[in-house]
Amino acid sequence: KRRDYARRKSAIVADRPVTADDWIEILTAHKNRCHYCHKRRILTIDHVIPLSKGGKHVKENLVPACQSCNSTKSNKLTRLV
Repeated sequence: KRRDYARRKSAIVADRPVTADDWIEILTAHKNRCHYCHKRRILTIDHVIPLSKGGKHVKENLVPACQSCNSTKSNKLTRLV
């Protein structure tokens, strides 16, 4: 657990924090739909490049994903259909 916490904490870029306004902008850009299946559902934050693969928690690496798609993608770099 400590290693996982340290990895996630190191993924946050201090001079570029993701704000609620950034998340709203991302949702608006995706028309409040899942980035992968394009359905209108309850959306979660998905990291395109997973934190476990060296991705950072920055606006450019975030997309909205429904829970189903986010779970299916898991920590893969691309979602397999």
